[in-house]
Amino acid sequence: MLVLIKHRLIKIIEKIPLLQVFVYNNLQYFKFLFPHDKDYYALKLLFKKNEKRTFLDIGGNIGLSTIGFRELGFLKNKIIMFEPDRFLLDNYVSKVTKNYQNIKVYPFGLSNKSERKKLFRAFYKNVFFHFNNSFNLTYLKEKLVHNYGAKAKKFQIKSTTFDIKKFDELNIKEDVCFLKIDVEGYDEYVLYGMKNFLKKNSPTILVEYNECNFFKIYKFLKNKYNCYFYNFDKNKLEKLKRLDILKLISGKILENRYKKNSVNIFFIKNKLEKLKRLDILKLISGKILENRYKKNSVNIFFIKKKLEN
Repeated sequence: MLVLIKHRLIKIIEKIPLLQVFVYNNLQYFKFLFPHDKDYYALKLLFKKNEKRTFLDIGGNIGLSTIGFRELGFLKNKIIMFEPDRFLLDNYVSKVTKNYQNIKVYPFGLSNKSERKKLFRAFYKNVFFHFNNSFNLTYLKEKLVHNYGAKAKKFQIKSTTFDIKKFDELNIKEDVCFLKIDVEGYDEYVLYGMKNFLKKNSPTILVEYNECNFFKIYKFLKNKYNCYFYNFDKNKLEKLKRLDILKLISGKILENRYKKNSVNIFFIKNKLEKLKRLDILKLISGKILENRYKKNSVNIFFIKKKLEN
């Protein structure tokens, strides 16, 4: 019941610009609000608290997601954060790394190529609204209207150039089990830059839903992943049906009760099991993999490997 009230309160806070930025900038004093995103509770269904594999926080901002993962009970595994905005790193993320252990921060964003790029930043009455930072100016303008209505006209947008890099070009060797991607309308480019990594690995992926790029993300991942929605009231991950996906493609979200902070989609590896090298060597030597239905089960599916771009 308290969790339900908390996320209704967060929804109210996010409708009032200056209150929102004040609370989020000082969330260390409002720890009862963690995790600030209700969908993070699904991680307790997906992973054990003693999870040793690595989480990636892509679009770390001021570190709220990373704090949320720790406050959920994931205290020992490594969290790697990617955030390009030096102001946020120096003034907020530095405090997170002091208060929580085993957090690695990379001071750049991710994309499908390595370059320097303009990051657009929103200001309301000279107050920096960093959680709307985006490399996509059109997206940022639309997001401000969506979130704040008529108040969006009072926002100023400024730009600063930061570094972004391609994940596949980084020498990251950790065993990654979970990716959180929230980069304000630039999410598909992050995934395109991880194409080789995703061919070899199948981490659970949580992506912020946006009508402008959902279809691109879905198309890129659909051959290896199924889409899920976290039902907060039932504490259950629900696999999306074809009709649900078509609704999302057309811009209709699946749930309105917590609309301001809940439009996220989980991509979870589908259940068709890929044979490992040892399995293939067993088959070559004449050993079948399963005896229960031996007379009618020695069949192998050959399925095309593909990540679309």
